[in-house]
Amino acid sequence: MDANGDPLGLQGGEVVSLSDATWPTQGFFTNRVGRFALMGLSPGRYEIRLRDRAPLEFEIAPDQSGLVDLNTLVVQPAP
Repeated sequence: MDANGDPLGLQGGEVVSLSDATWPTQGFFTNRVGRFALMGLSPGRYEIRLRDRAPLEFEIAPDQSGLVDLNTLVVQPAP
């Protein structure tokens, strides 16, 4: 969602690993309600990057496996 609570629908972006420089960047595209999914993420720190938006970091803990729900993310405008 954006800072106003509106979904970021039909947006392209990428997720990069902040923990593993050899991990290939994964692109994604949000659906109409702003949801997206990725597969193959290992425990570590990551950053979501969307055009014209501030990057947003998240972490997958070592004890997490299977489906990891990041809940609702609020992405701020780029500074």
